[in-house]
Amino acid sequence: MPARILVVDDDPLAGELICEILRSAGMDASFLTSSTEAADRLKREKYHAIFLDAHADSRWRRAGPPGSRLPC
Repeated sequence: MPARILVVDDDPLAGELICEILRSAGMDASFLTSSTEAADRLKREKYHAIFLDAHADSRWRRAGPPGSRLPC
């Protein structure tokens, strides 16, 4: 089973490019443009890793102290 990767970036071009690179390496990559969508998706689905544009949205930084887990 390929690794499931979630890509979250407010720049659609960058997000799709990252997904294409991951897919060409045999991974199952999904792309979302907002952390709100990502948080909702993570409640329903499991991923092996998340590529997150940390500058796009401060929601993740408010999620907890350094080193805390993302809401999944």
